[in-house]
Amino acid sequence: MTRVIAIIQARIGSIRLPGKVLKKICEREILDYVISRVKKSKKIDEVIVATSTLKKDDVINDFCLKKNCVVFRGSEIDVLDRFYQCAKKHSGDIIVRLTADCPLVDWNVIDYYIDYYLNNDIDYVVNSWFKNAYPSGFDVEVFSFDTLERYWKYEKDVSKREHVCSYIKEHKEMFKYSQHSNIKNTIKYNHNYLHLSIDTKKDYLLVKNILEHFEGDENITFQQIMNYIPDKMIFINIDKERHKKIKEIKNL
Repeated sequence: MTRVIAIIQARIGSIRLPGKVLKKICEREILDYVISRVKKSKKIDEVIVATSTLKKDDVINDFCLKKNCVVFRGSEIDVLDRFYQCAKKHSGDIIVRLTADCPLVDWNVIDYYIDYYLNNDIDYVVNSWFKNAYPSGFDVEVFSFDTLERYWKYEKDVSKREHVCSYIKEHKEMFKYSQHSNIKNTIKYNHNYLHLSIDTKKDYLLVKNILEHFEGDENITFQQIMNYIPDKMIFINIDKERHKKIKEIKNL
């Protein structure tokens, strides 16, 4: 039987917003929202938080244990190795990669992409950072252990190993890489380029606004969130730096 595991990448260190994954919104930590929402998936057999072995990430370890969530600790720099060793230890056949700074991640979206992966002859699928993609903050990557292991053995560039599977797309001769979206006609065009993962204080305040609007309800869906966001919040969220990135994406 195929075993599906979700690995949530987490660390306490962050240059732009230190300690962001344990910051609170409506009296709950951001990481708590992520874990709780991912655990609603009907397709995932186990949820694991993968953090580093650094002393400062002990707080991540302790938090996960308190929340009865499995935690794995590995290299801080070689995140690809951390993921590989975690997937190997927990016998994952199919891996869903998620990050701890996305408290709005939707379990329905996750399950859709697991099904999409299983029903198509591909090695890897991603749903964000391309034209008509999901907004950042709903990012989902799905791939097999075989894909992860092949890439783990192949990729020697340390800078690329920091990003798990992001560079698989550079090796189309080795991997069947898919960028797929099922939301082309369901949200406003500008919403595709919203940044709803938490990298900066501005991101935090935007997500805080959304969660407070819904009174911290962990059951809100992607579509409910998109329906709520007013246009003025879009223009505040998309600054000059992101306008440049949006332009690059549109030209893909």
